[in-house]
Amino acid sequence: MKRKSMGVRLLKRCLFCALACALMGGAFVGCARDDGEEPKESENDLQTEEGSDTKEETKPREYPALRILFIGNSLTYYNDMPAMVMNLGLAMGRDIYTEKIAVGSATMCQQISTTTDVGEQVAEAMEKEWDFVVVQPSRRITDQEQTVYDAEFAAGQVLDEMIKRTGAKTVIYNTWGNNNNAPGVFVMNNDGVNATKTGSYTISRFDHNLWMQQIGQTFSEVLSAPVVDTAELFEFMVTKQPAVNMYYTDERHPSLYGSFAVACAFYDFFYEESAIEAAKRYHVGIDDNVAELLARAADHIVLGSDAPTDPVIPGQNGTAAVSVEPEAWTGTGTKTDPYVIAGARNFMYLVKKSNEGESFSGRYIKQVANVDLKGGELTPVGKLTPFEGSYDGGGYSVTDYSITDMTGSAGLFAQTKGATLSNIVIGNATFKGKYAGAIVGTAKSGTTVSGCRVLESASVEGSGSVGGIVGEMDASTVQGCINDTTVTAVTTGGHCYVGGIVGLAKGKSLITLCYNEGTVTVTNETPNACNGCGGGILGCEGASGSGGCDVTECVNRGLILFTSTSTKVRSYTGGIIGRASAGNTAATVRNCYNTGDIKSNSKNTSYTKGIGQICGVYVNKVGIKLEYCYGLDTVSHTLTETYGADPRYSNYVAGKEGSSFSTSDYFRLSDKLNLKTSAELEAMIKVITDQLGG
Repeated sequence: MKRKSMGVRLLKRCLFCALACALMGGAFVGCARDDGEEPKESENDLQTEEGSDTKEETKPREYPALRILFIGNSLTYYNDMPAMVMNLGLAMGRDIYTEKIAVGSATMCQQISTTTDVGEQVAEAMEKEWDFVVVQPSRRITDQEQTVYDAEFAAGQVLDEMIKRTGAKTVIYNTWGNNNNAPGVFVMNNDGVNATKTGSYTISRFDHNLWMQQIGQTFSEVLSAPVVDTAELFEFMVTKQPAVNMYYTDERHPSLYGSFAVACAFYDFFYEESAIEAAKRYHVGIDDNVAELLARAADHIVLGSDAPTDPVIPGQNGTAAVSVEPEAWTGTGTKTDPYVIAGARNFMYLVKKSNEGESFSGRYIKQVANVDLKGGELTPVGKLTPFEGSYDGGGYSVTDYSITDMTGSAGLFAQTKGATLSNIVIGNATFKGKYAGAIVGTAKSGTTVSGCRVLESASVEGSGSVGGIVGEMDASTVQGCINDTTVTAVTTGGHCYVGGIVGLAKGKSLITLCYNEGTVTVTNETPNACNGCGGGILGCEGASGSGGCDVTECVNRGLILFTSTSTKVRSYTGGIIGRASAGNTAATVRNCYNTGDIKSNSKNTSYTKGIGQICGVYVNKVGIKLEYCYGLDTVSHTLTETYGADPRYSNYVAGKEGSSFSTSDYFRLSDKLNLKTSAELEAMIKVITDQLGG
């Protein structure tokens, strides 16, 4: 895709400063040097003049330790692309660390503003040391709204100046355009901080890619910063390798393939070498051939290597099916002589028998070795017939695969009924579904999940009920489980319930002795009234007319993040439970601890924003018992800004749905629910983590 002349204005330095200071409410000063001297480039600046050779200067050590901060929005956090960059480097033995600040739909104006949550996060991050900070121009920049256009370029310069003060270098993450069958590009108004959608216009993928490419080039010229051009990368893949779908189902965000290709491009950029070998060692459940293709495409765009021409055709779900051949196991399936899974081939025999309709009711299965499925799309156990047996993972892992069912259940076990699943470890795998959980998509009728762990290298994403361990459960139990990975829900079509451990629990279920450290992200853009619920342990407790879910001795330390531009979506975010709504039976939350931050940008003005250290909101006939629960007070300032100062805001549960906070009787907590110091919390948390084996 050839670049055309942009024809856009390069704004004068004084305009940048004036607009930026206006955006910051006068809080930011010195956005340009006043000594008449231009900022000097450091000796290892990656931006060099054409024909010069300064590569040796850019790498004073053979394997330099890299600390990279990514600042962006959903195009950054989808599939945790920054973590992919880090894992590619780690796979090659490199010393690399990445971190991200990514809020859905965030603009640069919001990222530099002292009045926004994301602006506060950026300001805090600027106190740390970084080698590079990757910034992502917003797709809110269009040629249809001059005010936002100018404001974003002004904010970009302010952000660049903030980065330079830390001694880091700015890198432009130039994103792609929407696919041809995606909704139109939205036109914005106002200043970029308070910008709202005012309409949309249709643009082709090619033209939108070209526009984003030009935006990136202009940022590069204004900031004197290098660009990683993923618009060119997406256009290449769509036109030259169309069988590999780079887009998520909404045709705007990246698929797992898209995020992995972007991560390979950043690897190429930072290490100035091909990502192919790294992609062979780490490929997030993507088929080997597809991962290599994506790395070669990144090499072509970033390093100028030959374009990959051989077509790669993935399987039906976007990845070639797992190619490991099944092999019958030993054992008779009794409790004393279980079926033995001694490797990947035995596990695929379980998949085969399950797909033939076997429920394994009354049968016992024991895993005695790690299972590496070598990449590819896996048909989960229990997809056709719910799994009813007993599976003991023995503390061994099941790794290197993906499971996708965007209209059904996605988990290592898609559906279970009265099953017992224990001691399973999940790593380097992706799960995407309407009901998605790394261990079980949908658990019913007395299923017990215990002693399981989901590692950071996995990812769980869905559109309905999404949990790190279980997507949705009914009359079932999760105990002694740990989640370390990011759990994400993105929807434009209704309710979504997202939890670090379980998405939605009903039918008098139980979650006990569980620990979450993964980020819980809820993005709900549904145009009609619905709920977007996020909890560190449980997204939503109970359902109308059913018993609730008790949650005891659980710890959350992960960030809970709700984002939406819809004014109809109700946001409920809590450190332990997002929304409690049991119809007939009171639920008990006992001995639970939260130290995770809770963020929400809810635009709904009809309902109270539900944010709570323990529970975001509860809406039921009987009530909810909160006993001996503790949290750090990280959100009361949000209430103070919204409703005015009130001592009741410390460690609160938000008001009853539909009521204003000030008139609701439902926010009052048991006297046993208290704020604790960080040291006190750590001591109490240690009691639980010791029981989980550290």
